[in-house]
Formats: sequence, structure tokens, C-alpha cells
Amino acid sequence: MKLLPIFLLAALLAGCRSSFDLFPFRVDTPGGDRAYVMYQARGSTPDGPGVLTPGGAAIRLDLRDPVALPGHGAWLLVSFASHPAGVVLTVLGERGESIARVMPADGLAPGEPHRPVTIALALPEQSAVSGFTLEMDEGAQAPVRLTGLSAAAAPSGVGYRGTDGVWYASAGVAVERWEHGEAGGWSVDRSDAAGWSETDPVEIRYVFEPQPVSHEEMLAGVSVPSARLYAGDREFRLDLRPGSRRVVLHPATEGIRVTRLALESDHPGLRLEWIGPLNDRDDALPAARPADLGTILRFRPDEWRQPDFELFSWTLYPEILILDSASYEVQSRFFRRLAFFVEKAGYRGTLLTDEELARRHGYNAHNYNGRGLADFYNAADRTGFALNAEEEILRDIALSHGIIRESSAGYAAGVGGILGVSQESLVIPTLRDLLISHEAYHGVYYVEPGFVAAVDRIWESLNDTQRRYWYLLLSGYQYDIADEYLVRNEFHAYLLQQPVASAGWYFETRMAERIARWHPGEAGWLDRYLAQYRGSHRRQAAEVQAALFSITGLAARSVYCLTPVDRR
Repeated sequence: MKLLPIFLLAALLAGCRSSFDLFPFRVDTPGGDRAYVMYQARGSTPDGPGVLTPGGAAIRLDLRDPVALPGHGAWLLVSFASHPAGVVLTVLGERGESIARVMPADGLAPGEPHRPVTIALALPEQSAVSGFTLEMDEGAQAPVRLTGLSAAAAPSGVGYRGTDGVWYASAGVAVERWEHGEAGGWSVDRSDAAGWSETDPVEIRYVFEPQPVSHEEMLAGVSVPSARLYAGDREFRLDLRPGSRRVVLHPATEGIRVTRLALESDHPGLRLEWIGPLNDRDDALPAARPADLGTILRFRPDEWRQPDFELFSWTLYPEILILDSASYEVQSRFFRRLAFFVEKAGYRGTLLTDEELARRHGYNAHNYNGRGLADFYNAADRTGFALNAEEEILRDIALSHGIIRESSAGYAAGVGGILGVSQESLVIPTLRDLLISHEAYHGVYYVEPGFVAAVDRIWESLNDTQRRYWYLLLSGYQYDIADEYLVRNEFHAYLLQQPVASAGWYFETRMAERIARWHPGEAGWLDRYLAQYRGSHRRQAAEVQAALFSITGLAARSVYCLTPVDRR
């Protein structure tokens, strides 16, 4: 999802109206998703952000300029935190006239009062929208909160509860629910929906509220809850992550044809929101294909949209992109100069020429956030440095996905980051799996401030001797250890890239041997350190995993959500 610089307009218009900061108005266009700021008109005084109450004032939301909607006839998707009983929605046309008026609850069964609901409203052909009003009718009894407004050429990807036991989706798919004891599940027949091919990618959205686990229990070990997904003739393990989540099943990648899907779980905290054909447009770059990291691991290059690389977005964190390259050579053209500029000791902040780079190795996998990318492209623009074609493509990708944004001073950091892996890592068994896992934890670090704070606390709890071990290890990998952010970012990723049970051997045997080779003058110090702190790295890994699991539901060397059970 891309958030455009139009948000900056809010400050200019604050004198006459204030921005409605819950969410933008999103429009799905052939060129990708676009977002427009909505303004709360003067005199619109809801009791809380987006809240409608019986007898309260109406909410009026205006767009700065009328927005033309896609297609010959568009669908308006309106989301509420609960059943929208009593709400009256009016859609305003280009001149402020009413072009559609509806009570969203019409046709819905009473349902569960606190269950989120999204409805799809067909709008007239060639519509342009300038705003919306929402009010409660006289018979309304309970408050209702608006949580989202968007428009699309087709209404797929939205579901709402109908009669008891059946979920109805606007694409016409009936999702049947069953329960037996504590277990339950949902199933959907693809043939129920016109235009849904058995080879189309399938989107699954769910909400999961896990049972609370104490910090002490997590230090002893974590157990990732899961559900079972049956698709075609295959069974998949769906590892559940807390909150509102999505996964995408790619039938071609998994070698299946989908006629019917079933999701089964023993966890009462799991609630399905949607199963249906994926509506994201991914037919042309720089649009990213949404996929689970496990799917990317299995995604074959012959499915790529062009031969040298493919671009994905992580379904768990859509702000994180993954660029998978056909070879280390292709990967280097995208990332090697950037690696030296952002991370390498002795070179940070320096743009190396192709001739200088030819004698130097970057990394076998990469990760960069908006700050590093913005600094890199600003330095190139400021000095007139000629970038290669792949670096220019990378800039366009970062801009189009909001990782960097244009500003008056050049480029500025946006949201998220980009990870780089290569098909060539397959030459060493398990290396590609390890590299994807390692880079994924960097992706989490870029978008989860609570995890950053937890890593900071754990790092600061180490004494100077323990930190010295990490400085020696990371400097051996040529990281610039003067960059404290970089050190902490690598600290947690190296701890998490293997199971917690393996951390003692990995850091106190394998990495200790490398440190002794890289820093022969420190051999005596290293022996004393290991004698005093043996076992400490497993405890560090357990602490970082507990923080990660409590925030994201991920665990050490466990970043995949969708895995064929016969390949585990």
C-alpha cells in the first residue's frame, strides 16, 4: 500500500478544516493503490474519531478535489467496527450532490453486534466522488465506528456475515462454518464465484487473538499456534500470527489446482474474515506480488514476470518488499554499492565506482530501510554520481511503494524497507532458508517500534565485556560498528536466525572460531570470555525471541506462515 505525499496538504488547510486521520480514502486503480486525505468538515462533531452515536451530529468527510473512480462502474467498500445498524451513508458527487444513499445494514442479518462488517455499494457509471456523510436514523440504539473507506472496480476481497453459520462475500462466495467441540473451521467452494479460476492466487484474511503467555513461559520456549489449510489435494500448515493478518496461496507455485478450500483450527481465538481470489494487481513492475516468505522460498523463476528478478511484498508486513534475484551478480548490481555506502566499515557514506566495487564483496543477502536508501540517492544526486540501471529501478520501486518519498530537500525516509535474496544461494543446502530468515527479522525491526525498544533494552542489559564480543563478531563481517543502530539491528537478527537451542553452539563454537581467525590478537581474551559467559548467548536469544513472539507471533528461525506439511 502506498501513502502519497498528499497527506502534507492537511497542514495547509488546517485553518478551515482538519484532516480525518483514522485512514485515507483508498482507490484501487490499474496503476496501483492510491490514497487520498479526507477532511472533517466544519460543524462535523462526532463523539470520537469516526464514531456515530444515536442523536449525535453527522460526520461529513470531504476530499480536497473530486476523485474519479475506476472502471465503468465502481464499488464503494465501507467498513465498520461493528454491525452498522441505523447508519445512513450518502455519497457526494463532483458538485456535492447525492449520487448514492444507502443504509449499510439493509440485507444483513442482525449478526453479532461487535463483529467488524464491510459492505460493498455499487456506484453509478463514470462516478467522481467529492465526499461522504454518515448519520444515524431515528431508530438507532447503539454507537457505530467507521473504520475504512475505499473504492475498487470490482468488489472482491470483502466479506460480511449473513445468516447464522454462513459468511457471504461480495464476489458471491459462500463460506460455510462448522464447529465441533473446541475445534472449528470454514470451507469455500471456488465454483460459487464467477470469474474465479482454479489457478488464481487465493487470499485468506483472519483475525487471531492468542491465549496470553507469560514472559517466563516464553523464555522456556515458545509454541507457534497453527491451523490446517486444505487446498486442492494438499495440506498446508498455517502458522497464526496475532492481530488482523492475511496470507496468499499461489496455486501455480504449490503445484495445485484449487476447487475447494477448507481452514480448520483448534484455536477459539481464530476468526476468518475472507477467503477468495486475490484482487491485488501484480501484472507489471514495480508492483510487488504479495506472498508469504515460505512461498517466496518455493516460487520458481519460471513464474517471474521477467528473467533477472522478481519483486514481492511480505503478506505479514506489506511495507516490507523482497527482491529475489536470479544470481549474485544481478543482486550485486542492485545492492553492492548501497551495502558499502550504508553498512561497510571504512566506506560508509562513500559512493564507490564500478571499478572500485569490482574488487570487493558485498553480502549474500541485503536489507535497507528508507533512511539508508534516501541517504544513498541524495548523495548520488548531490554529487552527480551516475548510478546503474538496477539502482535506478530500485529507486523507482522504493518511491512507488512509499519506502522513500520525494521532499523539498531531495529524498526522505518513508515507511518499511526492502530485502534482497538470490536464487544462487540454493547451491548450498539450507543457506537460502537461513538468509531469508535473517533478513526477515530486519524487516520486522523496520516496522515494529515495540520490537526495536525491546531489542534496545536487551542490548543495554549486556555489560561491556558481552558487548565487546558482539563488536568483534560484527566487525569481522565488516559492519561499521560505530553505527549503533546497525549494531543493534544485526545483534537481534544473528540471534534469531537459528533456533534458540542452537545459539550456544553457534556463537560459542562456530562464531568463536571465526572471531579468533579474524582477530588473532584477541585469542586470549576470547578464551577468558567463553569460560565466564558460556551459555549466555542462548539466554540472549531466548530474551530476544520472547520479545519478538509477544509482539509478532514469530519465533527464532520461524518466519514462514504457509508451509506444505509434507515438506516440513
